[in-house]
Amino acid sequence: MMSVVQLCFLLSALAGFSYSIMCNYCTAYDDIPRNCTSTIDCPANYRCSATVTEHYKDFSKEIMETSVIHRCVPESYCDTFGSYSLQTERKWMGITCCDTDYCFPDQLADIKTNNELTGVTCPVCSSNTSSTCEPEGTMQCRGEEYNCIRIYTVTKYYYYESVFYNGYYYMGGSKTVQEESSIRGCATDSFCDFGSEMMLGDHSRMETIYNCTDGAEERSGFPTTLIFCCIAQILLYLFIF
Repeated sequence: MMSVVQLCFLLSALAGFSYSIMCNYCTAYDDIPRNCTSTIDCPANYRCSATVTEHYKDFSKEIMETSVIHRCVPESYCDTFGSYSLQTERKWMGITCCDTDYCFPDQLADIKTNNELTGVTCPVCSSNTSSTCEPEGTMQCRGEEYNCIRIYTVTKYYYYESVFYNGYYYMGGSKTVQEESSIRGCATDSFCDFGSEMMLGDHSRMETIYNCTDGAEERSGFPTTLIFCCIAQILLYLFIF
């Protein structure tokens, strides 16, 4: 017979047991992808998710593009939403999850945007060829975006080269191609909390890093100007007399 101590130990082990699930893996634009044909085996502590992204141009209510991605994400990503902005555009993202094999979570139906200025400014830039980009100026943050963010992505593609010899194709050596990109702008706390994200495909691996710093509060230049004028007046007085 199992002792009370053994039973408690077994229940504790079962309570802390982490299991992996199978999720649908597909993307659709301006539509809900209910006909996913690809699946992915998610790591432990991941959940099936629906990530809705809306792309706004010039901070208007007009949506340029909507995408829905079904994939698996860490549990900490579930039920989060937020936005990040570049110089002339904003992307809003909402993530919902479910925890059974091949499930489709309910998507967030209403996306609210707030275009009020926050009084925070951040450096802005973008690059499609490098994981770093030099600031090309600053932008004013809006809505709930109080952080300056740098998002950089490294994508690696793995494949085998084919070698043609004597009229036949043979499998050659493996090859890796790496692509990098980066952006700077404003972001909500939720994007900063992501930290890093890894997406695995059949022959690819994409890692995205979210680095945030506090934005710079805009302040009036009046006090600085006043102090400068006072010092100039004192120096002029001493020089004359």
